[in-house]
Amino acid sequence: MESGLPYKDPARQRAAERKWYAANRQLAFDKKNRKRTNLRAVVRRAKEQPCSDCDVRYPFYVMDFDHVEGQKRML
Repeated sequence: MESGLPYKDPARQRAAERKWYAANRQLAFDKKNRKRTNLRAVVRRAKEQPCSDCDVRYPFYVMDFDHVEGQKRML
């Protein structure tokens, strides 16, 4: 079974990853920040929708994904 890693030896793989990170630290930092920003935007868009249980639109910072635990709106 092929693992998809360039090295079969895990120690050599870790060493290669550390070397890459040392040479590309800013790139890795920027990628992490872009991903975090994109995920925050996705969550914010999801929380800006009206509540599916009570149809009230709350601010994104107040809205939880299911704020009325155990209760569902009947359609």
